[in-house]
Amino acid sequence: PAQMIAAQQTKRDSFDPVKSALEGVKIGLGIGAAAGIGMAVNSGSGNTLQDQVFIGLKNFAIFGGVTSCLLGFNNYTGNRVYVMDMKEATNRLTVDFVASLKISQDIGFAAY
Repeated sequence: PAQMIAAQQTKRDSFDPVKSALEGVKIGLGIGAAAGIGMAVNSGSGNTLQDQVFIGLKNFAIFGGVTSCLLGFNNYTGNRVYVMDMKEATNRLTVDFVASLKISQDIGFAAY
């Protein structure tokens, strides 16, 4: 378990916080763009083109803005990679070991 935790911590430490935050913002804006386009297209035939564009931009701003802020903050604070504690890592290895026994693929697997 300690090796798994060390690998997760190393991966977490390898990310530059600012670069990672910008990547999170880009992903959030992409999600917002998809939501805005989807809402604009599905806003119904009763709306004018101007209304559809306004609906799309409004949803882009809401979904993109919120998602960008959340992902950017999450990545900036170093939470892009989850690091387990010892109890979680031990449980994960145990569960994986039991699952491998059930499908008869336990050759060479060391849980502890």
